[in-house]
Amino acid sequence: MSFPNPNPNLISSGGPRPKMPELLSPAGTFVSLPAGLQNGADAVYMGASKFGARAYAGNFSDFELAAGIDYAHAFGKKVYVTLNTLYKDDELDEVFSLFEELYECGIDSVIVQDLGFLARLSEKYPNFPIHASTQMTVHNSYHASFLKKHGVVRVVPARENSIPELKAIQNTGIEIETFVHGALCICYSGQCLFSSLVGSRSGNRGKCAQPCRKRYELLADGKSVSTEGQYLLSPKDLNASENLVKLAEIGVDAFKIEGRMKKPEYVAGVVSVYRRLLDRILSDSFDAKTGRPTADEIETLRKLFNRDFTDGYFFANPKSKLMSRKLPYNKGILIGKILSVDRRKSQITVSLISGLSAHDGISIGDIGREMNSTEDPRRGFTVKKMYVGRSICSKANTGDMVDIPAPILFEEELGSLPMVGDSVYKTFDFELHRTLSKTFLASENGEIEQLISDTFQEKTNVTPAADSFYSSADEFPISEMIEKLSPADSLKIHVSFDCTLSVGSAIIVSVSDNMGHSASVRSEYIIEPAQKNPFSKEQAVDLLSKLGSSIYQVDSVDISITGDCFIPVGEFKNIRNKSLHALLNEKIISKRRALPNSSRLRPLRSNPINLRVFPRLRSFQFVFIPKMI
Repeated sequence: MSFPNPNPNLISSGGPRPKMPELLSPAGTFVSLPAGLQNGADAVYMGASKFGARAYAGNFSDFELAAGIDYAHAFGKKVYVTLNTLYKDDELDEVFSLFEELYECGIDSVIVQDLGFLARLSEKYPNFPIHASTQMTVHNSYHASFLKKHGVVRVVPARENSIPELKAIQNTGIEIETFVHGALCICYSGQCLFSSLVGSRSGNRGKCAQPCRKRYELLADGKSVSTEGQYLLSPKDLNASENLVKLAEIGVDAFKIEGRMKKPEYVAGVVSVYRRLLDRILSDSFDAKTGRPTADEIETLRKLFNRDFTDGYFFANPKSKLMSRKLPYNKGILIGKILSVDRRKSQITVSLISGLSAHDGISIGDIGREMNSTEDPRRGFTVKKMYVGRSICSKANTGDMVDIPAPILFEEELGSLPMVGDSVYKTFDFELHRTLSKTFLASENGEIEQLISDTFQEKTNVTPAADSFYSSADEFPISEMIEKLSPADSLKIHVSFDCTLSVGSAIIVSVSDNMGHSASVRSEYIIEPAQKNPFSKEQAVDLLSKLGSSIYQVDSVDISITGDCFIPVGEFKNIRNKSLHALLNEKIISKRRALPNSSRLRPLRSNPINLRVFPRLRSFQFVFIPKMI
């Protein structure tokens, strides 16, 4: 189905701007969570150690779940946890117990597939916002309306829906969250039984073996049929960046990036491109040019990972254009052709049409080459050194002819050798990944995991005294952890200070953010009268304003001084730091919840809502039927 003709109310025709949609980032491991948030995501979705649709992602330990929720909330972001597999009857109590732990931690939503769990959740927690997973195959307004009646506030529609169909679903009053980038399934989400049948690994249990990425032979009447490539079921990757404005115009509530199996650098890079693009689309300076990704942004997306790109079903049924039949892995970007092969030196000479650096990963060969293997038909390796002319270099530019020692390509057991005319693809851009890695804190030798474990094994619940003041003696291990987990050039928390100094009284520092949170800390130190050089207002402003490469940005400082005060600088800095930690603590505990009374439901078989609302559907999903709008 085609998108309707433009009208004056659309952004692209100069119409009013819609609300800013949420940008949702994947987090398959803890490191990917700050990678997404620090690069502009408004929320992240992540899995627990069980019951998520990506069982083979790194996923989160119990401590990491708690730390991830607190980290996001400290920066004013949201966290959604995927509990989106189908459960066995004897697992439902365990799933519900996990949910209640997440509920107490302050989780913003859970993403679900199982209708029995939905029934139990909406009955006991009627005001909790539930999101329906794309695994539910929500593809029409009837399905969306049904789910809305039973506690769902947002659906992730099937990726086969067109823009007009998404709009029809949204007209039910439910929020829609649409995938805009990443891997696609060949089957309707939640309906694929292929992996379960051929490998006993069910996609609806989070264990898909991805048989759609394997080689197949097409037979007709027992005879082989020639096909363009042998990966007959492998789709391209979704990339909606070129048409993001169209989705913004219909008021999509959240743009979702796929990738819980991807590296943190991928998450950081893709999120940053979509963040910049969204900001431009909804800015006052929007025009047709700014509403599209730049050439550099398009190249960044291709460098990070691509099986070639498609815009999916948003505008029309792509049919065969959806498929990446020649290669089911990362294609990379074409950077040149082999000009000559020196077997004696085990070296190739490449004519470059794009830049190449030492430590880049490259692949050599014809993507269409027939091979008796399910692996990439190309041969890949990391460039350790290269020469332009007779000079060794760390970087070669477009137009250069570069000599690359590549002994791995000439190993006899590999079979085919490199040939003149073979294409050269860059599959790993070292400089791009190094730049992106600076936007988050990488985990080396398990340091992050150890920090989180140590933090949450301590006493972590800090509350102010009865008069609402924290003490300078209070410890804030979670606040300190959040600071340590943030990069040098971190996303900033905007704060304002109010400081009261009076001889004979404690130092009082109050701090607030721009989201309504505040905290006050009172020192145990009592201010003494100064014999000379009293502590000045200018000195206080300077110490409160200059926080170095921290996670805070000071917007204003208000100082009240009574008398000639003697205050040790170290003591003042300690109170300042404690006030910031107390503010983070307030932001975190404001999101935490207590379980309602009698939180445990009766055993499943005696729970009448399962029989009344979802007869015979406790552990099942909708069967796909033709679209009805």
